[in-house]
Amino acid sequence: KFGNWKRAGSCRLLRNNGKFKIGLIYEQDTPKLAKPNKILAIDAGINCLMSCSDGRQIGLELKKLLDELNQKQQKSKSYNRKLNQIHNYVRWCANQLDWSNLSDLVIENLKYIQIGTKQRANKATRRLLSKWNLGLWHRAIEQKCEENCVYLHQVEPRYTSQTCPMCGHIDKRNRDGVLFRCTACGYEANADLNASINILNRFRQEELNLSTDIVPDMAKADFIDFH
Repeated sequence: KFGNWKRAGSCRLLRNNGKFKIGLIYEQDTPKLAKPNKILAIDAGINCLMSCSDGRQIGLELKKLLDELNQKQQKSKSYNRKLNQIHNYVRWCANQLDWSNLSDLVIENLKYIQIGTKQRANKATRRLLSKWNLGLWHRAIEQKCEENCVYLHQVEPRYTSQTCPMCGHIDKRNRDGVLFRCTACGYEANADLNASINILNRFRQEELNLSTDIVPDMAKADFIDFH
């Protein structure tokens, strides 16, 4: 045992250049701290890696880095250096959230994003998507949530970029590039920030539906007919 770290019950046998090494695994108990009940939702994208429901945008350099990577020859030294730079940038972005004040974090379910990528993204965007792994960002977020005792939730992303949070109107014409303008009520916002608000609202609605699904059965059990 070293400080707060203690040896786990398992180990790994590794082989590198014909030599064998034993990897020992240590784990650390994360203290549970009292936190404010703050929920944050994130819309992940290429133009901005993280658009947050509190109005912050983190990772505005990602598109530029991906464009620079796209100009380099694959598997060259300069390509690998740029790829490592992108990976480090993604991890840096994940560290920029105010983790000490978060209780819950909501993101889109990556499974649905990957299934719908071809339909939603043009050829140039798909080429950029192939240059980096969205799963890398997800793993970085998962790790930070685990380290800071933050609950991670995932919601289906369907229509989050097309829905108006003010009137609920859904129309693909609502989004025009980086601008969201509702064709029904005229509400305007940054399209990615608008999507993050819809992600948050969807999570809250699902939580409400879950609680109301339980209430009717309880009400029936406690009901007394005074007539």
